[in-house]
Amino acid sequence: MEKRALFAGALALGCVLPAAAQATHLSLPQSGSRPALGADEGYLDYAADPVAARFGDEWTGWLDGRHPALQGPRDPEFGYDRSDHFVGVQTTTLTGAGGGPALPNIPRDFDVANRAFVLQGGLSIVETAHRDVSSGAAAAFTFPLDVAEEMGITASLNAGAPTLDVYYGTSLDSNAFGETIAPSQGLGAPAVFVADSQAAPPPLPPIPVRPDTFAHEIAHFATDARAIHDENPTPDQPHSADAFNLLAGANRQIPSGGGLGLLEIGPPLSLTPGGPVLAGGKDQLTTIPDDPAGTFPANASQIERIFSSAGAGNGAAPFVQTQDRDAAGHRVDWDFVTDHLALEGIANRADNHPGPDSLYFEIGFTTPADHGAHDHADWEAFSVLGDYAGPFFRTVDVFSLDLRYSDQDVGPFGVSPIEVRLDYDVLFRAADGSTAPGIPVAFFELGWTDSSMADAVVRWLSPIDAVGVFVFAHDGDGHDGIAQIDAVIASQVPEPATALLLLLGIAGLAAVRRAGARV
Repeated sequence: MEKRALFAGALALGCVLPAAAQATHLSLPQSGSRPALGADEGYLDYAADPVAARFGDEWTGWLDGRHPALQGPRDPEFGYDRSDHFVGVQTTTLTGAGGGPALPNIPRDFDVANRAFVLQGGLSIVETAHRDVSSGAAAAFTFPLDVAEEMGITASLNAGAPTLDVYYGTSLDSNAFGETIAPSQGLGAPAVFVADSQAAPPPLPPIPVRPDTFAHEIAHFATDARAIHDENPTPDQPHSADAFNLLAGANRQIPSGGGLGLLEIGPPLSLTPGGPVLAGGKDQLTTIPDDPAGTFPANASQIERIFSSAGAGNGAAPFVQTQDRDAAGHRVDWDFVTDHLALEGIANRADNHPGPDSLYFEIGFTTPADHGAHDHADWEAFSVLGDYAGPFFRTVDVFSLDLRYSDQDVGPFGVSPIEVRLDYDVLFRAADGSTAPGIPVAFFELGWTDSSMADAVVRWLSPIDAVGVFVFAHDGDGHDGIAQIDAVIASQVPEPATALLLLLGIAGLAAVRRAGARV
């Protein structure tokens, strides 16, 4: 279904309507598709934050039509967000001597893993290859797999770093749902093993694998067998005593299967089965150390551990790949830069530019992003547009995205696509360095194309002659502190039709504020 059809009634009235569901920190009119700002409109350059003297993105990424699992469903309307921080996974379905094959649900596994890792740490888990392997000369094994057989499999079949190998079997000798040979464990080539089920006391049938087992084992691998947060005593240091943590053991709170799916997974705002929206959800990964003054592992968060170097004691470091693409913020092209407040200042590679900072756009020269490994085939391209060439600007359109894995902004009735798209604030900067808050005047819910459900635009007025604009994620008020910005387009003087729209927007904004003051 085209996105435009969802708003046909509003468009037929030929006017700007109040939003049916208001953002918790912005109150502004809601309209259809974005009209041009004016004849002089053009791109602003994504540049270094002039206050912090560094770029402001924690990670960069893109919207892709492909599921992160190779056999997962393609989504031509909403797509899947991928980060330039990622782990590439080769999966293998095993058939044992006289048993099998394993019957994994690989798309579900990658859905759960990406929700947990991208939302909390900006880390994508992507299947790069799959194969089916039977017991034979290369590696002999039967089910349930024991440790010696696992070591034989990894020695013969592993691709090696930076590819993480995940093997699916019907059952494991330990009767666990999953096992991880961590990089620094000394048991041979590192890998992850996931079972279809574990045995139950007779006469009960086997218990099906949990939907977050794959994500749980990936976390064991990425933290190199240390839970870091609230670790259990030796010899169970890989597990956390916090039942709401992804690295908890048998007491782990997992998706219930009650129909909420990915909404149950991960902070900072999660739905609980049959309950309200809570601050903090299930299957969390920590970004704050338990005790910053303590010794290892208490002085590190789980996300810091995952992104740390081999020299810092994490043998999984070669498997966690990072790339920082500043051009992802230059143009409307389905690539984006991210302000992820929970990651700011985390050591090592979790933050592309460690320290508090903002996304910043200024008058300058843009370059196209490299889309060589991306699949944007389902979405039309934005019209050709040059860079903004004026000496200053007074209006900007901020192009933002609503993403499947890395967004969880909520409204009164749960996770809201409107809240997700209105999840940032704007501060204009003058040539002398002074600043002024932006004035939001229109929310173009339909964005810039009918071919995607993920795009939106907000138009902002500047009370000053601006040469730059800060864009930063909004935290609190139901927002998750994560904002993904595709590009910013500026204009000095809006065209007459747009100016009328702005006046209507200002009037609507004032009316809403007056109404709020009377409550």
